[in-house]
Amino acid sequence: MHAAEQAASDQPGAPGWRLALAQAPLAWPPGAERAHPLAPLDAALLAWLAIEGATPRVHMATLLWPEADSESARNSLRQRLFKLKRQLGVALVDGSTVLQLAPGLAHDLADADGVLSEQQAPLGAKFDQWLAQQRERRQGRLRQGLVDLCEMAETARDWPDALTHAQALLELAPLSEEAHRRLIRLHYLAGDRAAALLAFDLCEQRLKHDVGTRPSAETLALLATVESNQADEPGASTWTGRVPAAVQRPPRLIGRGVEWAALQAAWAAGHTVLITGQGGLGKTRLAADFAQSQGRVVMASARPGDSGVAHASLVRWLRALPRQAWVDLPGHVQRELGRLLPEVAPATDTDTSPADPDRLSNAVAALLARAAPDVQGAVFDDLHFADEASLDLMHYLVPASGWRWVLTARAEELSPAGHRLVSSLGA
Repeated sequence: MHAAEQAASDQPGAPGWRLALAQAPLAWPPGAERAHPLAPLDAALLAWLAIEGATPRVHMATLLWPEADSESARNSLRQRLFKLKRQLGVALVDGSTVLQLAPGLAHDLADADGVLSEQQAPLGAKFDQWLAQQRERRQGRLRQGLVDLCEMAETARDWPDALTHAQALLELAPLSEEAHRRLIRLHYLAGDRAAALLAFDLCEQRLKHDVGTRPSAETLALLATVESNQADEPGASTWTGRVPAAVQRPPRLIGRGVEWAALQAAWAAGHTVLITGQGGLGKTRLAADFAQSQGRVVMASARPGDSGVAHASLVRWLRALPRQAWVDLPGHVQRELGRLLPEVAPATDTDTSPADPDRLSNAVAALLARAAPDVQGAVFDDLHFADEASLDLMHYLVPASGWRWVLTARAEELSPAGHRLVSSLGA
């Protein structure tokens, strides 16, 4: 047995162990360079507990062995858990009548886009239905995330970034006419009429051959607009010509002259601004439209459910930073950011010791400094949904960034951590 595994087996729980359950199921011992592959049943059991939490042993047994009688199913589960512990040298599952993941055991399903994506073998009707629902829910979340990123990049007139996200969205849903229209429209707005026409051709072919239908009237109207209007040269990301109605976003908010003037004054003075109001009153649109008028601004939004996942809101905002900021990061910054963004550093390079707030703050500050030449400000929408860890880190990052910040929130729904942040920033 590996020394690190032997040390772990002598402690209660599974400290330092990590489960990779988003794609191919693996169990990573602390500090190891190689992982243990997990059998389909073991992966299914661990994925369920990672997502659903504590589950009665009887329910778990009947879920994974639906064809067996109650006693046989419980025996099968007991043997399965025994074999898994013997294989790894540590118990990944804790409990007797109620099962849960062992203390200290980490997993990658909190913010993953998939669940057991490389596992296709059926395991029983109820579990398979649950797994399909989990996958669809996460794919829906991924699609919505890409839509948000597209719209933020479009607001900032960052056409290459918007097109990258639109292409990724189309790859997720190749038969979505809406996704095709988004790509056509963004090519056109970027000034590349030829690429917009090619994107329409692809849309038409896929609908014809895979669905047996023709483009809708809305898509044909968009085509007519592209064919009849000549934009600037391809790649003209600062194109400011008249945008035809067929490709415009909804019209800019009107009747906000006082608010707009206040935003301009605060922006010019370098002050942090908080826009508050009830849902549906246009906070997000006001912030987005104002940001669009100020040049390159990083935009992201907290979402319902973030409060239960540490740093979820901050991670979404960091992923919206310009791609250039991530190139050739120093090793220590990569390792520290790898705590939040697994794609930044390989899993084997990620420090599994408890996070140090100062090191994490310094690493994020270093990343913001690299983005600074391309960014004039930042927008953080729906602050009332943000998790406490993100809010605490923003106490340091907002003033340290040197940027102008616009925050939006429903004041009556702000958490205590949100109120502390707003108070400390003087927003």
